[in-house]
Amino acid sequence: MIIASHYVMRDILRTLEQDPEGGKKVFEKYVARYSKDKELLDVYNLYLEYLTNKKEETLSKVKNMLKDLISSRKSGIMGSGSGTLLLKERRPGIDEWLSLR
Repeated sequence: MIIASHYVMRDILRTLEQDPEGGKKVFEKYVARYSKDKELLDVYNLYLEYLTNKKEETLSKVKNMLKDLISSRKSGIMGSGSGTLLLKERRPGIDEWLSLR
């Protein structure tokens, strides 16, 4: 399953801050691309609720959810500070090969 990165969330958030009504096109693009991303779908459904009721607190909740996703997904990509990288085992066996030299 592929989930949307923090760059996607940031793009959606920037669009909503500039034009809350125009965010639907950007949301639809990313929801179609990352259709299995449950958290993105939750934010999208809340945004659709905002479009029907036009309540500012709903839009504020959408923006806060996006900010939370940005920070959590950014930290997931950067690592948890443990010193291990997500792509550490990108070439399995390279350590053994290097030790033989």
